[in-house]
Amino acid sequence: MFDSDREQAKACMQQATELLRVRWGRAGRPRNGSYSRGRLAPWKAKRVVAYIDANLSLSIRVADLAGIVQLSISHFFRAFRESFGQSPLAYVKVRRIRHAQILLLSTREPLSQVALDSGMCDQSHFTRVFRRVAGVSPSLWRRQYQSGHTSAAVMLRQTIREVAESEIATQLVRNDPAATGSPQMRRSGRDMGASDVSG
Repeated sequence: MFDSDREQAKACMQQATELLRVRWGRAGRPRNGSYSRGRLAPWKAKRVVAYIDANLSLSIRVADLAGIVQLSISHFFRAFRESFGQSPLAYVKVRRIRHAQILLLSTREPLSQVALDSGMCDQSHFTRVFRRVAGVSPSLWRRQYQSGHTSAAVMLRQTIREVAESEIATQLVRNDPAATGSPQMRRSGRDMGASDVSG
């Protein structure tokens, strides 16, 4: 009888393990966008992304982002990194470069104006950041994709789609007076809020 209980227990454990594997997937995180401890809640992540997209041409500080979702700066920084796989500052730089790519493909503006419209302080800073993110200089990137290259249309559609995904959230932020201002945040011991993503 003792051996049969052991076999039943082993079978139950294997069944429970399989159920957990299906629920949590390979990466150890919940599937289907379920909320996971240590990450930003989905509504908070959407609100932060919308604020970033609505203010790309302005100075964006970590303290402002943390204030939008009412978290301390250090907690927000950790939760953002867990949710997006990169720091808030790195994320903002990539979003600014994606915005710049749309401007480069859809306008004839000089690089200095594209840099300013993308939230960079000057053209040289813009060029350095663009090269780090895209792998080539902005002028070369523009020539490659505006030279009738068939992938230019694909690149433009992809970049526009990425930006459009957050436009609904951007409208929500614009209609929310608490999210549009520059929130006043308490300063923690290590002030990561002084980090400014503008050029």
